[in-house]
Amino acid sequence: MSSNAAPQPNHGRRADSVSRKKVNWLWGNRVPEGMLTLIAGRPGQGKSLLMALLAAELSKQGDVIFSNREDPIAQVVRPRLEAAGAKLNRVHFFEHTTLPDDLELLEAFVREVKAKAIILDPIAAHLTPSMYNDQDVRKALTPVSKMLERTGCSMIAASHTVKYVGPKAHPLTAIGGSGGGLVGAARALYLFGIDPADKDQRALVPVKFNLGPMPKAMTFELDEIEFLDEKDRLETVAGRLIVVSDNENIAPLSVLSHDGGSQTGGKTAEKREAAAEWLTNYLSLGKRPVNDIREDAIQVGVSWATIRRAANDIEVEINRVGFGKGSQSFWALPDGHPGLLIDLDEEAEVDAE
Repeated sequence: MSSNAAPQPNHGRRADSVSRKKVNWLWGNRVPEGMLTLIAGRPGQGKSLLMALLAAELSKQGDVIFSNREDPIAQVVRPRLEAAGAKLNRVHFFEHTTLPDDLELLEAFVREVKAKAIILDPIAAHLTPSMYNDQDVRKALTPVSKMLERTGCSMIAASHTVKYVGPKAHPLTAIGGSGGGLVGAARALYLFGIDPADKDQRALVPVKFNLGPMPKAMTFELDEIEFLDEKDRLETVAGRLIVVSDNENIAPLSVLSHDGGSQTGGKTAEKREAAAEWLTNYLSLGKRPVNDIREDAIQVGVSWATIRRAANDIEVEINRVGFGKGSQSFWALPDGHPGLLIDLDEEAEVDAE
């Protein structure tokens, strides 16, 4: 070989030339910046409500790109985002999210709006290859992961689980394409489903976490918000999730159970009893506007759905004052209720003054 031959290119880097970098978190210690987070669960158990909640929480930090290909945007997605408390002017619906085909367009839009996160619901509807072809999925997501690293933008994707998972199986086998495609690309991966201790709650349980100590499971209560039109008529009802706890020990596969566990009756009854006691105390001094009750209930961690069931239990009286946008609903304990601390006739005289 000639001594004056051109030197061969060096395609590697020594480890000591790479600086350590800490992991930055977008949402608690559960969603990392600049990486893919996957949330998988059975259909119809509230994954899309969780995606709306995440979009709402992240919109408080910056702009979010949101793509849902299973639900109508105006009739379902927008109301869910609004119910979850999203800053709607920071949430962007973007049509060009088929990966990897639209990656260049997506990255340009990420940079244009300085997006903190991209939310895909579900990821299978946003991939060119079949989700069950692991090699093709891996090839499709590798350039996506590099784009996330370049931009610092996070991606949160929802996925359906397979129909049957053996009770002794590894939780990762519940995710379609678990041979390496989706599972390999995600840095944080969770199962989402029914809280085994309470069928009225949902749970988010980590099953893969490459970034440090595994976080605890989270639980959420199902709730809903009613939206009225300008004539005070019911326009739509949107579901939402309210965080109950972020420090639970839950077996991952237990959230995929269809029956929701064996302790549901007692837990649900306890919640209704506690809500009824809170509402009775809240209304003990007289009628209160419904909007105030709703906001204060959320502050103490009680969902509106539970409060409404409790209102039926204690036979709350509902009265509406005015019409249209200026109208207001009031709740009050019925006349003679032992929880009342003042006489309703005296309250009426005060209002008249």
